[in-house]
Amino acid sequence: MTAITVMAGRDAAWIMADRAWFTSDGTLDLIQPKIVVYQRLLAAIAVAGQVSNQAHGLIGAWLRGRKGQDEAIGRLPDLFDILLQNVRNEPDQLRLFMVIWSTARNQAEAHILKGDGKSVVQVRACASPPTDAPVPERLSDHAAAVAFIEGQRRWQFPGGCRIGGAVDLVTITASGMTGEIIHRWPDRIGEPIAIQPARHRARES
Repeated sequence: MTAITVMAGRDAAWIMADRAWFTSDGTLDLIQPKIVVYQRLLAAIAVAGQVSNQAHGLIGAWLRGRKGQDEAIGRLPDLFDILLQNVRNEPDQLRLFMVIWSTARNQAEAHILKGDGKSVVQVRACASPPTDAPVPERLSDHAAAVAFIEGQRRWQFPGGCRIGGAVDLVTITASGMTGEIIHRWPDRIGEPIAIQPARHRARES
């Protein structure tokens, strides 16, 4: 599972995700990035769902084969089908999140592909898993961004916490892309993450 938040603002698009990869029994297996960036398209993608760490390479290879931004957006269902073969279980939970700076429309955009694998929707902001709290106005406010993902980390997954390691934030503007780690947790590889869970209602805007 992955904590992902995307947002399209007036002057930037953001995508934020954790770095934790788990074994099927909930043990922390790896701590490595889940956001795939591609400078040529000014685009970044992350996937929510129980996929293996091979998904990162599959997304990167798929992005390199795209000729332009709008083609990539339109063909997200093709990427969904590729990743569906990489899902460990619960394929209905698979979601794709993409942010770009549209060179054709000169604006930040966030797009999600829902669990049916067909419906690409443009959004202002969206988070998975959702929380009771609203998405921060700007993910460039690191304190607010970290507070929000802490709420996602307390989501009650079967078998315990599935969000952790560290927090990556990618920012895309008309002038380029930047990535940074804005938070680290003291999670240990080879151990499950033990925190107090909380249930939340869905929120999407």
